[in-house]
This record gives sequence, structure tokens and C-alpha cells, in this order.
Amino acid sequence: MNARTASKLAWGTVALYLIAGIASAIVAFAAQGRTSDAAVAAGWNGSTPVSNLVIGIAFLLFPVVGAIVAPRRPENWLGWVLVLIGLYLAFGQLVGTYEVAGIVLVPGALPGARVAAAFDSASWVPMIVLMGVYVLLLFPDGHLPGPRWRPVAWIVGIGSTIVFVITLIAPGKLTGGQFPEVVNPLGVRALKPVLGWLLILIMLVPAGIIAAAISVIGRFRRSRGAERLQMKWLVTAGAIIAAVYAVTIVWSVLYGVLTTAADPSPPAGLSILQNVTILSFALLPVAIGFAVLRYKLYEIDTIINKALVYGLLATFITAVYVAIVVGLGQLLGSKDNTPLSIAATGIIAVAFQPIRERVRRFANRLVYGKRATPYEVMADFSRRMAEMPSLADVLPTMAATAARGVGAEHSRVRVMLPGGAERVTIWPSDTGEHTFDRVVDVTHEGERIGDIAIAKPAGEPLTPGEDVLLADLAAQAGLAMHNARLASSLEIQLAELDERSRLLEISRQRLVTARDAQRRGLERDIREGPQRQLLAIGQQLAAVSAAVTTDQVTAARALDQLGIDATTTLEGLRDLARGIFPPLLADQGVVAALDAHIRKVGARATVEATTAFTAQRFDVDVEACIYFCCLQAIQNVLRHAGNAAAVVSLDVETDGGNGNAQGAGKVRFEVLDQGPGFDVASTPPGMGMQIMQDRVDALAGELTVTSGPGHGTSVQGRLPAATASRDGGPQR
Repeated sequence: MNARTASKLAWGTVALYLIAGIASAIVAFAAQGRTSDAAVAAGWNGSTPVSNLVIGIAFLLFPVVGAIVAPRRPENWLGWVLVLIGLYLAFGQLVGTYEVAGIVLVPGALPGARVAAAFDSASWVPMIVLMGVYVLLLFPDGHLPGPRWRPVAWIVGIGSTIVFVITLIAPGKLTGGQFPEVVNPLGVRALKPVLGWLLILIMLVPAGIIAAAISVIGRFRRSRGAERLQMKWLVTAGAIIAAVYAVTIVWSVLYGVLTTAADPSPPAGLSILQNVTILSFALLPVAIGFAVLRYKLYEIDTIINKALVYGLLATFITAVYVAIVVGLGQLLGSKDNTPLSIAATGIIAVAFQPIRERVRRFANRLVYGKRATPYEVMADFSRRMAEMPSLADVLPTMAATAARGVGAEHSRVRVMLPGGAERVTIWPSDTGEHTFDRVVDVTHEGERIGDIAIAKPAGEPLTPGEDVLLADLAAQAGLAMHNARLASSLEIQLAELDERSRLLEISRQRLVTARDAQRRGLERDIREGPQRQLLAIGQQLAAVSAAVTTDQVTAARALDQLGIDATTTLEGLRDLARGIFPPLLADQGVVAALDAHIRKVGARATVEATTAFTAQRFDVDVEACIYFCCLQAIQNVLRHAGNAAAVVSLDVETDGGNGNAQGAGKVRFEVLDQGPGFDVASTPPGMGMQIMQDRVDALAGELTVTSGPGHGTSVQGRLPAATASRDGGPQR
């Protein structure tokens, strides 16, 4: 069937329903006030034009919504069920109109009027089954919830058909419908012995309705994404209908118990409430229409919640009151139900608040699932923050609260730390990288300090209510995240201080080890050099003393050689002294000491010092560090770079730019050679480089080695100049 044919068929049903409704209203208006003998004998309790109008309006929406849904979703059987309901209602109205006209308006003039009355008395069965069972089972996509519900659909369908047929041909009076005193013209006397089984079959109808309702509740709790939004509409409509229906039952029971034979007419308020109850059934097709066609337009969690709470409370009040006043009154045979009414009222008043709390929790669990309501999420989050948990728990608590509050699968809380770093917490903690659907910034005093991100399950969009909840959580989290930010910064700084302390301790240990090695090397150099030469000079002096009296010429030559040897030994001692701490460094500073060393070793290096550097003297430890680091770098050029050309640069970096390093700034040195270079990343540092690094670390400085194959090598260091003096001499 194409869409055009489906549309004609569906809207034709709507037209037929309107025609049947108009005919029914005209006949009802004409029959109002008629008290013919035939009508009285038939026990006519026909409805008024007002009630007919209410029924017509309420159930008109079934075929209308079906006519809208069916052409647009022809594969969805739910739309066609609504059309079928409209068709059945139209046929029922025509049958009802015919029976009223044939029994009340023109008694005996229309053939088959009593047959129509028999059909009217049994017409409730298909209507209840279609609305209460198949609409619920086929919602929202027109298919049964699963294979296990197929037997339920067949059993209810076959059973209700049998009930309808038996009710239609049951012998005796038509207890239902508008003419309860009419004897069923279709009655089969042979069925009278088995009519007792009819009650068992009738139970299939409420059982089917309960089963369908259970399927709706189960699917609602398991649903996600678009399906959950669709289910919310149906649950909302059902909850409102149940609440209104329950209130009507309570009032009707009270009226039935408390009324007297002298005042049999129901109060106007009860009649109005009964009409409201009939009108509430129109919510069912409205909910179906929105759910199937426009389910993304509205967020109705609050309506569902309130409807469930009030509906369940009304059911509780009805059950308690009926059980005490009616049930216990019948059991005791009491004619005066006033004491029982007072007792029931007292019990309801005492139990109302505890029952209300339990009903509210149940409704919240049903609507929101395992997550709490938005109010509970905010209240719980505020309480947790007020309890001042450990700072290590603040971010995980935020992440868990955000995820559970909106039903997210994953969440992330990120804090921006000073310096560009950040601290990230993922919930659950064992998850990896995820794409987040919504990111909300967290600010403190106008500054963005972090954000909260959530990832909803696949196919489940973030609702407007959940978006507002996230924004509220972000607003509440500002101060707590600020505190966590400060704590994280302190932790990072403490970790850095601990690491620097550890490295400094290791560096000092290496310095001690290096100094011990230097002392042992110095002792070896003295023993093998000047000490051996001095011993040889002593032995030669003894020989010269013996030869002075015998051979003065030979003795004179020997003394000249001893003078030369003594001078050589003195030079060797001076060289050793320069390696320890050259006197020229203490007397004239770093530049003079470096120039002297370069000339002595024959290095192809030049010293370039700025005026800011040469105009002052620095602390003895700073000058010694610069001198020995430059010496080690020059030695590396001699050993590993083939004595390539090199430049030693000395400068002072000041904070104020005035060239004065007193109390501020850094002393900078650099040894840049034009050698072959090397790969810094793959070449482990030698003992000389390690000693340089340790010297710089001991003064809280920085040492950087930059090189590359074919690009030469740069050794650059920066040392604090805060201890520099103004008197031109080093501080001791």
C-alpha cells in the first residue's frame, strides 16, 4: 500500500468517526428526557449529550493520530492499530445510535435494535484489549518487544475473542450497555452451564493489560537514547491516566459507601471528575504521536515523576480506604461505616508521609534509573564539598558526580595548572581515551581554571535538563577546583624540590668523589714528577759535594745542571698549582687566567668578555666554576675536535638591563668550537662533562650542551650572580 492510499484510508476512518459521533449526539439529544414504557422496561441508563460529547472528543484523537502516523510510518503497525481503534469506535457509535433510536425514540420501528444492544453490551472487550494490550506491546516501533511476548499476544487475542463471542451470545439479561433489562436476543441457552468459565477467561483481559504494562516498564528501564525519550511519553500518559482514574475510583467508592437511598444522584463534582477521566484517555494517542513523530522536542522527566508519585499515592489511598471501609465493614456486617471511615482516615494520615517517601524514591528510580534526581545530585555534591574531603578525592568525586548525574558512561575533569600544565581525572579510572559529547568550563573569579566533560552512551543525546545540571555542577565546582589547583601546584613544586634535592645530593657526592680522585692524581703527579726530580737533585748534590775537592770543573758543570733541573722542577710545581687553583685567577680574574691557560696549552681559542663582565669581580666559587668549566671544554676541543678554532664568550645577563649584576641577573659563559660535532642524544657524557654539570648544579645554575654532526659544539652555562661584590675582588 502506498502512502496516498494509506492516507485516504486513515482519514476516511476519521470522517466515518465524525459522522458516527454527530449521529450519536443528535440521537442522544433527541432521546434526552424520553421515558417511554419501552425505555423504562429496558432499564435505559443512556448517557447525556455532554457525556457523548466528552467521549467523542476523547476518543477522536485515536483515529486522528493514526491517520497522521500511518501514512508517514506505514511499516509501523501501531499507527494502523490506532486507525483500527477509530474504525471500531465509529462502528460502535453507529450501533449505539441505532439501538437508542430503535428502543427509545421509535420503539419497535427499527428491526434488530435489541441485537445492536447485545453487541453494545459486549463491545468493551475488543476496545480494552486494543487500547490496553496491543497499543502498549507495539509501542513505539510497531513490533513486539521480543519473541517471548508473541505467545502473550496470541493468548490475549484468542482469549479476548472467545470472551467477546460468549458475552455476545450469553443467555439472560444484558447486564452491560445502555439497556441492562433487555434479554439478549442472541442468547444461547445451551451455554448457561458453562458461563462460569467465562469469568476465568475474562481474567485474561486484566492479566494481558498487566503484562503489557510490565513490558513497558521493563523497556523503559532498559531503554537508551531516542527510545528512552519515546518511552517517557507513553509512561507519562499512562501515569496521568492512572492517577486521574485512581482519584475517580476513590471518590466513587466514597460516594457508594456514604450515599443513601434518599439521595441516589451523584454529586456534580463526581460527574465532572468522571468526564475528566474519560478525557484523560486522549493523552494516550497524543503521547504516541509525539513519541513516534517528534520525540526529540520535549523533556518530560519532571512530569513523569510527578504523575507517578500522585498516581501511586492515589492508588494507595484507594486501596486502604476500600479495604477498611468496604471490606472490613462487610466482614463485620456493620451498617454504620463512620467509625471505619475515621479509622481509615487516621491510618492513611499516619502512613502517608513514609509511603510518599518510598513512592518518590521508586518514581525517581524508575524515571532516572540508577542515577539520582538533579536536585539530589546537587545536594549530594554540595555536601561532599562541605565535608572537605582530601584534595586527592576532589577531582574523582567531581568526575563521578557529573557522570552519575546525567547517566554518562565516562567523564573527565581537567584542571589547568600554572605554567601550562594540567591535571586530568577520568571516571571510571580504568578507561582510556574517549570522545566527549559535552564540555563545560569551570571558572573561579572570572578565570577559566578547568572543565568537566561527559560522554553519553551511544545513541543517547544530552537532554536540556542534563545540560542545565552540568552547568550547575560546574558553577558549584569552581571553588573546590581552585583549591585542588593550588594543591596540585604545591605538589608539583614539592616534587620538583625533592628531585632537585636528590640530584644535588648526588652531584655533591660526585664532587667529593671527583675531588678525591683529583687529590690521588695530584699525589701521583707530585710523586712521579717533582718528588722524583728533587730526590735526583739531592743525590746529585751529594755527588757534587764529593767532587768539589777533587775536580772543581766537573763540580761546576754539575751545579749548573742542578740549577736547570731545579728550575724545571719549580715549573712543574707551578703547573700543578695552576691545576688546583691558579694564582692568576685569584689575582686578576677569569679572563686573565683563561688567556694564560690557552697560551700554555696552545689552543686555537680566543676569549671575548663584555664590559659588564670585566668591570667587576664575582664570588670565588662562581669564578672557579666558570674557569674550570671553560678549561674542561677547551680540553675536550683539544682531545676530540682536533684543536679546532673556538671562542670563549663571557657575559652578564641583568634583570634591569643596566649592566650591573650586583644582587641580580646571571653570569653566562659559552665555549663554541668549529669542530666536527657529535650526536648529543646518543653519546653518553664523560667524566669531564659530569664534573662540569656537578659544578654548575652545586651553584643552582644551568648547563646546556648543543651539538650535531658537522655543526660544532656549544657548551653554555648560566650561574646566579647575586653574590657578586663591588670591590673588584672575589668574596672569600
